[in-house]
Amino acid sequence: MNTKFKVCVNAAGKMAPIVLHSPIFTEAELAEPYYVIKVPGSTMGGEGLGYVVLSRKGLKDKNGVSPSEQVTRWYYETIVQDGFILRQCGEQGKMLISIFEQSQS
Repeated sequence: MNTKFKVCVNAAGKMAPIVLHSPIFTEAELAEPYYVIKVPGSTMGGEGLGYVVLSRKGLKDKNGVSPSEQVTRWYYETIVQDGFILRQCGEQGKMLISIFEQSQS
């Protein structure tokens, strides 16, 4: 089974929620490009919230974006940016995100 493991750790050793991503479904099997399932207790130490993401494999949408790319964007925006950098770093985190986004445009 094709499974991708996503985890983010900062320099202070703080760990973001773990995400297991399985891009194994066809369009007929999965109505949406991806589904996110919250899984309590699936973090290091067993406390907190982790995620399982089920997605379609392969085909890109009308904008040329694959389901795996959509999951990566969800992961960055939900887990890394909002839920991890800002929570752990506050104002410095906002500055880091701003610098990163400027470098991507």
